[in-house]
Amino acid sequence: MTDADERLKVLFEADAPPRLDPIFVIEAARRAQTRRLWLDIAGAAPWTIAAAALLWLLAPIMGVLSRQAAGVLALVVPAAALALGVLVLVHPAPRRDVTSI
Repeated sequence: MTDADERLKVLFEADAPPRLDPIFVIEAARRAQTRRLWLDIAGAAPWTIAAAALLWLLAPIMGVLSRQAAGVLALVVPAAALALGVLVLVHPAPRRDVTSI
């Protein structure tokens, strides 16, 4: 190496950006993710409270409706399960050709 190359190397090293500190980068990412998590929780809290209040208000109505629907569902669910079983047996799922992938 020539003397000019050595002087240029010293000049370029003086202007080089600082090396990244991996601990700092990890800590900064952790703090950003923690902040984002708390913001997501804060954004979802009002919706959760509203849904819980709505369900609490509708609980008596749903109890009455579920008792009335139980008789109908006792007939419909077995029939629907039987129909679904017949459809699965009659129309099996198509096989994928593995060689074309």
